[in-house]
Amino acid sequence: MTASPQRTPMVTVQYSKSELDEASVLPWFSYQVSQPSDLPPVSARPPLRTSRLLIRAFVREDAEALHKLRADAELQQHSIVRGRPDESLEQTIHNIEQLLPPYDDCHWYFGAFLAETGELIGEGGLPDIHGRTTRSGWPEADFLIARDYQRQGYGTELFEAVMTSWWNLPRERRRRQLHPYVIPNHVPGAKLADCVVICHEAANKPAAAFFGKMAGEDEAALQGTFEDYDMREGRQQALTQWSGMTLANPILFVDPDEGSGDEE
Repeated sequence: MTASPQRTPMVTVQYSKSELDEASVLPWFSYQVSQPSDLPPVSARPPLRTSRLLIRAFVREDAEALHKLRADAELQQHSIVRGRPDESLEQTIHNIEQLLPPYDDCHWYFGAFLAETGELIGEGGLPDIHGRTTRSGWPEADFLIARDYQRQGYGTELFEAVMTSWWNLPRERRRRQLHPYVIPNHVPGAKLADCVVICHEAANKPAAAFFGKMAGEDEAALQGTFEDYDMREGRQQALTQWSGMTLANPILFVDPDEGSGDEE
């Protein structure tokens, strides 16, 4: 894999609920996407190290530490996956079990531990790499840092380490089902760089600022807003304004059978 050349300009979209409903009746199309060939099992995923963090896959022994993080309602309301705290230690244990074999081929998700003390202060990654539970078919990122450690650069360290490790996994081109509203101007069957969706409630200004900074100028392929029901448990399917973007893999995929990179 080599560094990507200049990409096409970012596309900006806005969908109201009625427009999204109209788009929702469109069929999902198949595209040729460069994506990780095989994920290593969690036991073989090497820890990621930053200047202050040890970032590694969760194990059963992390249950109590993770429950402390997951029990913080004010923090967990911002999780794009959960949107609410774990109700018990048993629920947290169950959630960890869902990250271990035989389910570890479905995620790229880690805990962020202080390198000096071993304290768990955050979590993040891609909970569903296959996009089976997402609106678009792309994986959606979810990153959280404990409130006592926010605005100290830990989120940046976690995000950059996890996403860099994801982009650098060995890849092959495979067909992927995607909703056309997140890849405008591409015909079905087109060859695409793989993307990750960043999504948050539009009212969450800190998230908008953080992810905007993390996206930089080159990786964001699409950004916009849309109205849709909040389907997270306990949210009563409230109509919600969302903001988001898709981040394109900054590393150009070169197909060994074709000898050139060809994502659009």
